[in-house]
Amino acid sequence: MMALLFAFAVVGCATHKTMVPISGSKADGIVKMAYEYTPYESPIVNQDASRLQAAKRCQAWGFSEAEAFSAGSKQCVLNYGFGCEKYRVVTEYQCTGQRTSHTTVSQAGYHVQNQSQPMQQIIINIPNPAVTKTETAVQPINRH
Repeated sequence: MMALLFAFAVVGCATHKTMVPISGSKADGIVKMAYEYTPYESPIVNQDASRLQAAKRCQAWGFSEAEAFSAGSKQCVLNYGFGCEKYRVVTEYQCTGQRTSHTTVSQAGYHVQNQSQPMQQIIINIPNPAVTKTETAVQPINRH
């Protein structure tokens, strides 16, 4: 019985993890994703959800998808001198797919065009001071 209890304590508890974005480079199209766990956990990473999180960041940058470079690198992020208390696993994702957005400017205003969405038009109207100028007569206040 003690051996079974010891084996359970050594193996740890299975814990479901989803990576979150921690940094990246829009210019390079790289998103760094990470998750953390303690030595008492046996992390089970939801790879599909993690890839979708990376793809959302890539899509915000104009790419269509994301692919993981490797399984990731593990580093100790919390150590009180008695061994590592918390690990962080970092995986880099490469944004893939052709960049889909570009901007054009015309005399009517600013146009933002994204090939994956319908064209949006933003028009900025700046009033002409010569036309909108109004004169106001100041009337004295009667205090009787």
